[in-house]
Amino acid sequence: MKEKRPLLRLLAIVLKTSQYFFVICFCFIGVSSFCQDKTGVNFKKVMVSDFNIPFSSIIDSNTKAVVLANIGNSDFEGSSKGTFVLAYNEFKRVLLLKKSAFGEATIEIPIYTGKDEFAEVFENFEASTYNLENGVVIETRFDKNTLFKEKYNKNYTIIKFTFPQIKEGSIIEYRYRIKSTFNRDDIRSWDFQGKYPILWSEYKVTIPPVYNYKILKQGDFAYNIDSVGKMKRNYTVLETSGLAKDVGLIYNITGDAVVEKWVIKNIPGFKTEEYIFSPDNYIPKISFQLYEIHGSKDTIKIEKNWDSTSAILLRDPDFGKSFIEEKPWLQDDMHKLLSDSNEFAKAKKIFEFIRDNFLCTDSNALYLSAPLKSIYEERKGTVADLNILLTALLINQGYDAHPVLLSTREHGKTVEGHAILDQYNYVVSEMNLNGITYLLDASVKKMGFGKLPEKCYNGSAWVIDKNAKQVKLSADSITESKTSMITLENDRDGEMKGSSSADMGYYESLSLRNKFTKNEMKKEIWKSYSSDMEIYNEAIENISNYEEPVSASCDLKLKFSDAIIYFDPLFGQGMKRNPFAADKRLYPVEMPYKTDDTYVLNMEIPSGYSIDEMPKPGRIKLNENDGLFEYLIAVENGKIQLRSRLHLNKTFFAPEEYNSLRDFFAYVVKKQSEQIVFKKKK
Repeated sequence: MKEKRPLLRLLAIVLKTSQYFFVICFCFIGVSSFCQDKTGVNFKKVMVSDFNIPFSSIIDSNTKAVVLANIGNSDFEGSSKGTFVLAYNEFKRVLLLKKSAFGEATIEIPIYTGKDEFAEVFENFEASTYNLENGVVIETRFDKNTLFKEKYNKNYTIIKFTFPQIKEGSIIEYRYRIKSTFNRDDIRSWDFQGKYPILWSEYKVTIPPVYNYKILKQGDFAYNIDSVGKMKRNYTVLETSGLAKDVGLIYNITGDAVVEKWVIKNIPGFKTEEYIFSPDNYIPKISFQLYEIHGSKDTIKIEKNWDSTSAILLRDPDFGKSFIEEKPWLQDDMHKLLSDSNEFAKAKKIFEFIRDNFLCTDSNALYLSAPLKSIYEERKGTVADLNILLTALLINQGYDAHPVLLSTREHGKTVEGHAILDQYNYVVSEMNLNGITYLLDASVKKMGFGKLPEKCYNGSAWVIDKNAKQVKLSADSITESKTSMITLENDRDGEMKGSSSADMGYYESLSLRNKFTKNEMKKEIWKSYSSDMEIYNEAIENISNYEEPVSASCDLKLKFSDAIIYFDPLFGQGMKRNPFAADKRLYPVEMPYKTDDTYVLNMEIPSGYSIDEMPKPGRIKLNENDGLFEYLIAVENGKIQLRSRLHLNKTFFAPEEYNSLRDFFAYVVKKQSEQIVFKKKK
């Protein structure tokens, strides 16, 4: 959900000098004089033919729903608030083919209801369900008086409604308008693709002559319509004096507004594939960034770089101002907490205090949801609340600390070179001590000091300071390493005894800590072992040492008695299936981290048995240097030695690399499924 951040009105900079304005002093002005004609979105009426969409390359018998049309329109209007109002209209019509798509009949629309001056207005709402009965289209209108409003947080309210009379084959449609006080970057982006096929996706924007926008396009689909035109427009803006509400200045802006329109027809539904961080990285979309304001004498460049954006954030009371100000209410608690004189230990205690005693209520936030003192007293808050509080505590104790903005993987990648805050949804903290930089996230339980969750490694992050600094957080910068070892020897009782040990990867360890108790963890770690195997003397280390991965060990006992034994030398730890079994791949493969997984087995041949069959050694490379798989097995002096290693040296694979990746993992699965066959001696 976008966090609407009111900024200073830049329009006032050019009002009195612009070639588009003339100024009149005026008294007793009515607000209604400054509204443009309402320009909604129109589409043809529902027809009988709309209920019978023929199969095509994007629609088949498995299609659950079809979006017949999704149309958006953003336009500027004059206002009585000294700036423009941005009117966003949306129309959507959907054919529900199967019950599994009925979720589309429940709509949630977020509305900014924070500061009164910038609160959005939700209006022009209409919704209907259409059913085909005896060849006649029957419309059931939604009673707009039953709209449900739910407060999401201090800044947002959710408008909710569910369509009536839906069944398989129903068509639902709705339209609405949201009016927003213009906020410099408020032209909404538009996604042309979604979960279901879309027959017509259209977006149009009309931009006043004083503004120039950069239009950022994403995706490979060709536009059926991509047009630019101009139309004469007049905008009237009232700037009140502040001394009397009924006295102010009228600015008339007349000129050629830019009208741009984009249409893509017959778009297939986005097909989710494994190992994609977010569909938002690949769907066709358009977004906007203001870069110029035109005046009669000058063109004002809106350099929306990270230094200027940081300066704005540092002045914001819901962001930087909150941790720069003095906090006398912290002193007593911090004095009690920080008795250790070691600077590193003190910083670690502050981090652990937030991590272990505060509840994260929302993992998507950039700004404070409440004053820091309230968050501190209530012991809960969003990811932004907790990590901005962490930053404030560190600064309070004299540390060099700053908040860091990033976009998590599921939120999508950011556009490099553009400071667009809408693209960011997460805050962590940076601390510098003795020449070492630590990135901290106190919102995740059992996260180690100086560690970040894997979802944070999604490209560029930005340190918010007087001089903003870029931090690269790529998936290639982290490696998940795991080493497992099993030894088995014959004993005098005709049994085999041995031991198992494993050093887990860090993120596997984090998952184990957060999902399981210690006893449950034991079951989870050794669940792949055969049920006829006795496991005892289990030990798990580093459960509470969150900076280190978990280590596990146990003793083993098993006995062979059958004439023929089919033995899995990897004890169930091999890869069971190829995650890339599909013949084709439309999108890149995004691995969460680089991998280095090593398994070692040293065992004697069971007493009274001989080897009837044994896997052959194998070794394969992935694209020369991108990965390696080794399966080295040998028998010497009555002992079997196996070493299996899977190493991936990068995390991103383009679609043209997919075939080699698929074949590589097919080989891994095949080798790791091979068994040793023991046959009892006569």
